Amino acid sequence: MKCGDAVITDCCISGFIGHEFAGFCRIAWPDTPVILLSGDPNYVTSCADEFEAASCIQKPYDAAMLLSELRTVTQPVSRELALFPRPSVPPGTHPIETGRYVLSTPPLGRLCDDLKQWVDTRAAGAIVVGPPRFGKTKGIVFGADELREHFGATFPVLRFCCRDYSFPTEGRFFEDLLSDFGHAMSRSGTASAKRARLTQFLIQQACDADHRRLV
Repeated sequence: MKCGDAVITDCCISGFIGHEFAGFCRIAWPDTPVILLSGDPNYVTSCADEFEAASCIQKPYDAAMLLSELRTVTQPVSRELALFPRPSVPPGTHPIETGRYVLSTPPLGRLCDDLKQWVDTRAAGAIVVGPPRFGKTKGIVFGADELREHFGATFPVLRFCCRDYSFPTEGRFFEDLLSDFGHAMSRSGTASAKRARLTQFLIQQACDADHRRLV
């Protein structure tokens, strides 16, 4: 709720103590900025911090100074946009519209810390467990990006999707891994050939990036 564009009050006014009136304004009209005027700089600063005044002006002041402060507190959005203009984003491409975004949360932060520790200690494997619809899939994407940011953009992180089959086979398992990892020859050969191809591919990925490690 607003009572006007702004409230300008002196710290010494008849029938009121200025900072008490400023506090009343903040409670009654929380969206209305308050400008405090006073000849005592210490008084103005302490009261402004306590009652969240939008601006403090020390006496003596002139009309130009007051007008400048008034414009600043009544047009905060315009002032911020002038200093930090919004980027031009074509319609339909913003992450909020496309859904291609991940918000960091404390559980995600702990997951990333564990991932980094496992890589540093060269852990042979690990399992992350979570209930359904808990954000595990998004967490994998976020964790992979975090590992690349921490260890370098060339750090190899491979992701694959676990699929469910009525009649799973060894050949199909290795074929899915090769396909998800982007291997050009994921479908050809026997199960043993696909296993050997996958093993060689993983070794090559780890060695080519000079990290000698692979996630």
